[in-house]
Amino acid sequence: PTGAEMAEVAPADRAVTRFSMPIMLQPLALNAGAIPPSRPLGQVTVDLALNRAQARWRQRLLWDLGWVFLTFAASAGLAYWVGRRISSAIRRIAGAIQSIKNGDLATRLPQTDINELGTLQEGVNLLADTIQRGRERLEAELAKVRGEYRETRRALEQAREAKGLLMAK
Repeated sequence: PTGAEMAEVAPADRAVTRFSMPIMLQPLALNAGAIPPSRPLGQVTVDLALNRAQARWRQRLLWDLGWVFLTFAASAGLAYWVGRRISSAIRRIAGAIQSIKNGDLATRLPQTDINELGTLQEGVNLLADTIQRGRERLEAELAKVRGEYRETRRALEQAREAKGLLMAK
């Protein structure tokens, strides 16, 4: 039937709910004329045990909640591990930069990553190398200037002594 008024729902007891519906034969009309009346063929009755369905739903809910909890725990563990790894690499980089700032140019970092942190580690090493080479060039240039200064001063003292001897005569 097309209407719900023909359906009958009769709760047999609390554990089982019974749904009952008549089966109607509706003849097929091939012309636009009179449609023959439908006649009953029988009745369908379905008993639904809600307790069993609810037990399955609870079991499925617990199973799904277990998976959600496991996924959450794995995600939290992964986030913790990634955070520790990144923060320890950043601490090592910051420590190396502080050492370089304090004058320890022998500081080098092992390149542990191939991502942005690895690029930073490589950059800190290049910075230390560049500063070290610059310091060595500066010290060599300073030694050269000091040598030239000593030579000039010695020549000046010799010229002064020679002038002093000439004036004394």
